[in-house]
Amino acid sequence: MDSYNVLVQNKRRSPVFQTVRSLYQLFEITIMPQITTTQQLRSVKIDFYNYEIYDGQKLIARITYDHKDLTQPWVVEVNNQEVFRRAWWQKSFDDISWYYKKGSLPVQKEDKEQGAGSMGENLSPLRPARLPLLLQQGTR
Repeated sequence: MDSYNVLVQNKRRSPVFQTVRSLYQLFEITIMPQITTTQQLRSVKIDFYNYEIYDGQKLIARITYDHKDLTQPWVVEVNNQEVFRRAWWQKSFDDISWYYKKGSLPVQKEDKEQGAGSMGENLSPLRPARLPLLLQQGTR
């Protein structure tokens, strides 16, 4: 048993083992967090033609439908700039996930005017909320 411990200690001191261990630690620090965050991407449907893609509470991109283009109508936008187009919505979402995982998708700026972080909650209602009947008639 004692000779086994000596053998393991000698292997851990070798330069090859040190290199492999440092590469693994680098992988854990840089790559692993990105892998877990891409699994959390979700879409928020604004309406049939507009979607926002989020990683947790962070806005990543928008997918909108362009009625003028029949071949690739789904447009992916980051910071109100077109990044790429796809023929169907799911392909757009998959490519956002792919580029976000690689780190090559442009970073969305936090800007409340664009709706970043609002998850579609700042949309104005189509009709105003109805007041309760007592408030409309006044209190008697």
